[in-house]
Amino acid sequence: SQQNLTLRVLPVNSAPRFNLTQRVAEAAEDVPLILSSFVLDVDPGGWREEAQLLHFSVVQVDGPAGVLATAALDCSGADAPRCRAGDSVTLRVSLDPDRYGNLSLRVILRDDGGVERSGTDETAQTLDLIALPVNDPPAFSTFVQTVTVLENSACITRGRSYGEWEAPGQAECDTSIPYFHRRTGLVTSISWGPFENGDEDCGTCELQTGWFVLTPLNATDAERIFATLPNVSLSTGSLELTLIPHMNGEVRFNMTLYDLAPDGSS
Repeated sequence: SQQNLTLRVLPVNSAPRFNLTQRVAEAAEDVPLILSSFVLDVDPGGWREEAQLLHFSVVQVDGPAGVLATAALDCSGADAPRCRAGDSVTLRVSLDPDRYGNLSLRVILRDDGGVERSGTDETAQTLDLIALPVNDPPAFSTFVQTVTVLENSACITRGRSYGEWEAPGQAECDTSIPYFHRRTGLVTSISWGPFENGDEDCGTCELQTGWFVLTPLNATDAERIFATLPNVSLSTGSLELTLIPHMNGEVRFNMTLYDLAPDGSS
């Protein structure tokens, strides 16, 4: 006898495929990262799966929290943001303000073929993102903006009050060094910039240092009045100066704080 026998080979979705043009990408703090043609050879996977639509996603799997704001892979084809085979793919990364650090990202490509009959609808690769720090300007505040001393005087203070700055006769002074002044606590606070003080809870922080520079607006007057130009101590915030005997006058200064990042940049 004779009978018909039909054999059916049912489709099972194959994992899509892609290749990253690089496995390590660098971004700078506060600067969006855009890399065109970042992915090549986008393919839905198996035979007769050309019509499938594909979608990229990016998730952080390692590294400090609070650094990555968004990361996405955008396709350029007619079905964007979904992809088809052969589309050009652009990587777009933005970071949270002032943050940096080394991150590990998982780049996932998923098709719409489903997982029926143990099919596979996604594949993934790892991308290392290095978010490099960019030095931010420091800031500081002072207790007063005008310092008054007496001609031929000397005064080393150990405390801080308004009287010692505005009415020098009220200051409690050590006068043992002629013509020398050290006024404690002119600088009341210093910030090296967001996440650059080394004390924030940020996972990765810089620990900067720096120095003050006092620049007279009139150098001739400054040299006439001061034996040594005024300077400000970074560690104590104290103002120091030495007078020339019998000289008086008023000199304005620009007071500038410079910082020094751990890599030596300022």
